[in-house]
Amino acid sequence: MINKFFMIFRKISRRTVLIFSILLISIGILALFLSNYYNPFPSKKKVVVINLNSMISYDNIDINKLISILKDQKYDGIIFKIDSPGGDLSILRIVEYAKNISKPSVCYIDGQATSAAYWLCSQTNYIIARKDSIVGNIGAYAIIITYVDLLKKLGINVTIFKATPHKTIGAPLEYLTDEEKSFLNYTVTYLGNQFIRDVLSKRNIKNESFALSGYWFIADFAKELNLIDSIGEFEDAKKVMANMLNTTVDNIEFYEINLKKERTIFDYLSFSLLKNLMLNPYEIKIIL
Repeated sequence: MINKFFMIFRKISRRTVLIFSILLISIGILALFLSNYYNPFPSKKKVVVINLNSMISYDNIDINKLISILKDQKYDGIIFKIDSPGGDLSILRIVEYAKNISKPSVCYIDGQATSAAYWLCSQTNYIIARKDSIVGNIGAYAIIITYVDLLKKLGINVTIFKATPHKTIGAPLEYLTDEEKSFLNYTVTYLGNQFIRDVLSKRNIKNESFALSGYWFIADFAKELNLIDSIGEFEDAKKVMANMLNTTVDNIEFYEINLKKERTIFDYLSFSLLKNLMLNPYEIKIIL
């Protein structure tokens, strides 16, 4: 009798274990299936905030780090927080990568985004500016300073030997020829036109002849010309990004990245100005 009871109990136990195991496996499969469509505890979105608050150049900004961030795109969205008067030719490289950002992008103008800074800003999906910001100044220019007459008055004679006729173009120690002036004007115009083409490829600018003439505009005017999308504070920029990601601001982790290069006292006490004027006089600065 006892043996018979144990045999029945063992059969029931095996059946119970089997049913329980099948039930657990079924629940696991169902949970895995549902997790692909619904997650009650979703992970937060990652948005990087790039702070650009100086001239955009290799001297002031860690350009290589910026390019790496734009290239890798290891984030769900990106906000450019800009307070910059412009930059130099390094913006050409930056803009090429900015054009290929596949994630939602916002530009928040925190004071000014003019010239090269606006060029970068124009390539984002949405532009919002603080009310007291200035925007625009689209175009390019180069300044050549010549010291020939001053040196003559000081009784200083300069002799330059060069292997090719235009090797010293832009040197402050000799006059520009008409041909060199035409060449520099062509180069600056070419860069300015490239700037304008990129802006028009992203923005439906109103009153183009005025908006693209090189003027800078306060935020209200910039909005009227469609150079920006709205006026607001940084919190509003965060909300715009949240809407783009179809989530809430609370469900986003914002990672601020400062790319400004720190300068030491030695940098400020160096004779960089003297080097630029005398030891390396042929470097032409084209400002964007």
